[in-house]
Amino acid sequence: MSDEQLRSSRFCTKCGEKLSDDVKFCPKCGQPVDNAFAKTRGEDGSPGIQAVTSAAPAKKSWRRGVGLGCGCLTLFLILIIPAFVRAGRREQERRKQAAQNYERSTRSIENTLNNMGAIADKEEARLLDVEYVIRTNPKQLVSVTYTNAEGGTEQANKMTVDQVEAGHPEAARWVKKFKAPRGTSLSVSVQNEQNHGIIFLKIFVEGQEVRESTAEGAYASANCNFDIPHY
Repeated sequence: MSDEQLRSSRFCTKCGEKLSDDVKFCPKCGQPVDNAFAKTRGEDGSPGIQAVTSAAPAKKSWRRGVGLGCGCLTLFLILIIPAFVRAGRREQERRKQAAQNYERSTRSIENTLNNMGAIADKEEARLLDVEYVIRTNPKQLVSVTYTNAEGGTEQANKMTVDQVEAGHPEAARWVKKFKAPRGTSLSVSVQNEQNHGIIFLKIFVEGQEVRESTAEGAYASANCNFDIPHY
């Protein structure tokens, strides 16, 4: 065998047995044949190692792994920390906006309540139109006791109701008008001073009838009471 053939031959890496090109195990010792490396003979006939196909991949250094890990961690921190910072700022802005909205809402409610209170005070202070109306037979004699504008009591004893009602000649009426504030207690009492006749009594506030009473017969009495509400 020539030196060239000897150098290109494949040998078992364990026992040195010469191997053919297509074997996967050494026929002598059973050692698996490495596809990447096989023992050969050097130029001086001594065993050596020659790459047959491709060089085996180099093992990664632990330093490279540590460096890669540090790089990934650094990249992670560079990307994540600003995201957390931005999220924190957005949360602060959201809370600040919520606080401002709450403050504006509170002020709006306070203003509304103050306006309502002012309106209520103004409405309570406003004087209302009050009207007492008595209808009787013409020339009927009656006595009237009623609450006046100042909240006091006035009387008209044995007066004649002689104001004939327009369109109703069979009836006469007596009317008392004044203004009173809210909360005033109104009271009217009308007594017939004759042995016959009929009395119709009504109280109006702001043009609305709020009370009425009727009495008929000798010395009969009609009474009405009404408390003007504060609101």
